[in-house]
Amino acid sequence: RSSGDAELQILRILPEVAHGGAAAFTKKCKELSECDTAMKSGDLAGDLGWLDKDPAKNRKVPAAVVRAAFLLAVGQVSDLVSSERGIHLILRTA
Repeated sequence: RSSGDAELQILRILPEVAHGGAAAFTKKCKELSECDTAMKSGDLAGDLGWLDKDPAKNRKVPAAVVRAAFLLAVGQVSDLVSSERGIHLILRTA
């Protein structure tokens, strides 16, 4: 799908994900995401695991995603985050 299509799709689900917590986020990741973590992680769909504040230490995660993740409070959902790998939505859980 195009970046524009991805942005529209994320904007449509943002209210549900923002108010539904981790369960809603995981459910939508399983349904809609095209990233490796969503496709391979089962119940942890979309889970990036522990990230280091230094983007260079998170080789598999785009730097823009790492920076955005550390700006969020625990439980907060990000706005759209754009990287060289696509459009992302982040829920910080820890």
